Amino acid sequence: MESRVAIRNPQSAIRNPMTRLIPGWEIRVTNFGLGYILMCLVVAIAATNTGNNGLYLVLAAMLSAMVVSGVLSRRNVRGVTCEI
Repeated sequence: MESRVAIRNPQSAIRNPMTRLIPGWEIRVTNFGLGYILMCLVVAIAATNTGNNGLYLVLAAMLSAMVVSGVLSRRNVRGVTCEI
């Protein structure tokens, strides 16, 4: 069985590589989200430089919280439709 998904705007798939991986998703990063990603990067660099297992645990918790948040928020709005 073959499944095909059409991308509404092919140019947006070129600009946003995430839409090529998961068609139909538009992911926009907020300022708070960018700060969170940068903080994850800082913790990752600190964990690598020090070799501290506690920092690796903090990094794992931060990354898993980001993934769980994305999955749950996507699942929460999956069936929402809007009519004008």
